[in-house]
Amino acid sequence: MIDAAVLLRAFALALFGLAGAILPISAAIREARKPRDPDPLDIELGSTVSNEVVVRGSAHIGEDVRLRALKADGDVTLEARVDVERWIDAGGRLRAGEGTQLGARATAVGEVILGADVLFHLLSGSRIVVGDADGPTVKLLEPAAEPPNVVEFVKDDRFRIRADGALLVEADFSLPENVAAAGNVIAHGTIHLGRNSRIHGSLHSDSNVVIDDGAMVDGSVYAERDLVVGVGAVIAEHAVTAGSTTVRSRGRIGSPGRITTLLVDGTVELWPGAVVYGRIVAAGGGRTRSESNNHNPVKPLAE
Repeated sequence: MIDAAVLLRAFALALFGLAGAILPISAAIREARKPRDPDPLDIELGSTVSNEVVVRGSAHIGEDVRLRALKADGDVTLEARVDVERWIDAGGRLRAGEGTQLGARATAVGEVILGADVLFHLLSGSRIVVGDADGPTVKLLEPAAEPPNVVEFVKDDRFRIRADGALLVEADFSLPENVAAAGNVIAHGTIHLGRNSRIHGSLHSDSNVVIDDGAMVDGSVYAERDLVVGVGAVIAEHAVTAGSTTVRSRGRIGSPGRITTLLVDGTVELWPGAVVYGRIVAAGGGRTRSESNNHNPVKPLAE
């Protein structure tokens, strides 16, 4: 027969073990059910906050405030000319007003919406946008059923097809306007996509990459020097450059629902309506432009 005392001790140990498993879950549920502070943090204009601030709700930071660092569980709104010394972290949406300096990093679970003349180094959000991105868009060239291979557009005899099918060009590569082509391109010179053209592949240049207005790259882009994304132009995946990057009005890097990265060793310039899905890392710093100076056409970069 089983000793009743032994059976009782075994039952007690099992009960304590079950309680130990349930208690952390119960504590987490109670924590989740705690009411949020209905009153957001509101820092008056012109104030200086020298400590790091943690807020359970949302936060509103007035104009000309100097702020060391802020983490909020909700939305964060920074009015004009807020100066962040270190970092901002929003559990919801982050909005930065004109002339704001966003410190070493600014991250959000939701969108990051930037005004004009905002300075930054690292941005992260579901969508990063300058101003209003819901304005008129440039119509992209529809994908062709069977687009010609990129080799048909090589103008120089110094090229070869790699084992993986990529086109390797010793000089520049250019795709004419309103043309679609398929294949990956690696060029020692500059790669230029004409207006409203489309590449079904990725681009790698040992020099510059210029994506003219309304053009689209279905893959990723690497430029050893500088990258220009024209008005309404699109890079569907990652973009990396050892130089600097300009994303002009309504230009886009990344795609909805994807976490992509714009990684730049130099500087980044974002025009009104420019959109990046995921992250921007600008080693040389980044700046947004104002509406008044965003009407210049795309010009190929000088060699």
